[in-house]
Amino acid sequence: SPETASLIETSFTRALAHVAKLLGDKLYLFGARPSLADFGLAGQLGQLLSDPTPGAIIRAQAPNVVRW
Repeated sequence: SPETASLIETSFTRALAHVAKLLGDKLYLFGARPSLADFGLAGQLGQLLSDPTPGAIIRAQAPNVVRW
């Protein structure tokens, strides 16, 4: 709804920034091999990436998350 849109977008971009920072230049969240966290988050972010609105946000703000 219009009342919650900014809150949802703000929390999404904040969480995305945390994931991008955690990834840095690594291939996986916690090192050289995928962990359960990689599988859990990749599924959720993969769905968001396929949607035009959140996908555009991810591509613009966190290209290393797209690569991951």
